[in-house]
Amino acid sequence: LPETPQQVDRSISSVINSPTRPRILYLDNLKVALTLIVVLHHVAVCFFGKIDEAYWIMQIGLYKSSFSCFGAWFTFVNQSYFMCLFFFISGHFVPTSYDRKGSQAFLKDRFHRLGLPFLAMVFIGWPTLSFLTFYTLGEAGSYAPLPGPLWFSGWLLLLSFVYAYTEDMEKSRPFYNLRQVFAWAIALSIVQIVCIGASGASLAFMPVVHGSLPFDLAFFYLGVASKR
Repeated sequence: LPETPQQVDRSISSVINSPTRPRILYLDNLKVALTLIVVLHHVAVCFFGKIDEAYWIMQIGLYKSSFSCFGAWFTFVNQSYFMCLFFFISGHFVPTSYDRKGSQAFLKDRFHRLGLPFLAMVFIGWPTLSFLTFYTLGEAGSYAPLPGPLWFSGWLLLLSFVYAYTEDMEKSRPFYNLRQVFAWAIALSIVQIVCIGASGASLAFMPVVHGSLPFDLAFFYLGVASKR
């Protein structure tokens, strides 16, 4: 701690004049909007009653209603883009963090930010939520270590390790033009169909539906490429 008035002045000056990283407001707004959509998406699933009972932890609208058609459409459209955009935003900030911290500090930070919450949800959070839900419904539950919605953190941690040990992703290159984007979209759509048929609707906790596995990975890579 500073002991003299001169040291206090220097400390205050260093804080005031220290460079701060500017907020990227349009990305902040996008993340807020996507977060709201994620919440509305999962609440809607509870009500429109179209999904097998074993798929979702709580379903209230297990019957036909006027909301069923809208709910099914709403969640179908959301699923096609919202997680892809989350992966894109996450990938966009990875190169800056990696360059600033170096490989070891970057991976350590990733584990603290992503790995620890992921493990806490797997072994404590989701089992507790499941127990309370089944108890409220008057049903017998069992200990089920699952990440729930934090599967996203687990995949981001995995992709961060891949990034740190993949030199090819470090190279700068021209970004894709619109024709290339459409070509990749068609190719990834074919891969998506194969993944849905082969995975049984889930892979390493990631829901494998339209707009998921190959698109999530591609958008993370595109986020990195956009920054580079």
